Amino acid sequence: MKRAVKVLFIAVYFAVLIYTFVCLALSWHVDFGHMNIYFGEVPEGTAFADILVKGKAEDTEMDFNVYNGSVLEVDRSCEIAEYNADGYTSLFLKHKVDLEMRDLSPDSENKYMEVGGGSHTLSRFRYIKLAYCDKDGNILGITKETEVKKNAAE
Repeated sequence: MKRAVKVLFIAVYFAVLIYTFVCLALSWHVDFGHMNIYFGEVPEGTAFADILVKGKAEDTEMDFNVYNGSVLEVDRSCEIAEYNADGYTSLFLKHKVDLEMRDLSPDSENKYMEVGGGSHTLSRFRYIKLAYCDKDGNILGITKETEVKKNAAE
């Protein structure tokens, strides 16, 4: 009987150990530094979408994100860059995230934007809205406020 218990203990121990190593190996291939945002239907004339964040994240706030402004081809005087209603501001133009790719063209099946450093920054905010903008940075529409769900890994 003691031998059976020892064998069972060793089997369970190795199963847990193997499970742990498999989970660690799989997590190395997950990119937590990037966030892909997929959109469904967007208003006609939409050139890009922006995430409006509510609240403060002092270490990520900036006057104007010049890099993202050049990617979106807008300047600090456009409507979305100046937007500040009810504490909501532009994530892409007022915070330290890198907008790396976007495709919201009418012929695209998968309308999306890719943000570097976004998942870390976005986890600091509790509520967001989406703002759909034309090529000049004018706001075409804003969604209702949505609560950001916390990831179990955080």
